[in-house]
Amino acid sequence: PTRLSTCTIWPVPVASDNYSYLIVDHATGICAVVDPGAHVPVILACFQLGVVPRYIILTHAHHDHCGGVDELCRQYPIIEVWCGPGEKVFGHKTQELNDQD
Repeated sequence: PTRLSTCTIWPVPVASDNYSYLIVDHATGICAVVDPGAHVPVILACFQLGVVPRYIILTHAHHDHCGGVDELCRQYPIIEVWCGPGEKVFGHKTQELNDQD
């Protein structure tokens, strides 16, 4: 993991050549998942760290980066999906992020 002043970033291997990341805020315990390509490794990592993901942040909507979104949204109904303009994941309420957000 990479520990920064306000958060820790945990890499989560989801395929032989792909990673998702958990960003956990030290003060609040809020967790964001970046590019959940598969749900099982992300859910296991969250369980091991004792965190509940609140946000999914997608760098882009290719399957190897968003393949776990459906199941994560089912497992964690409070989760919000954030993505770039035009990168919405169909069937999920998403928040578009633009430059400077």
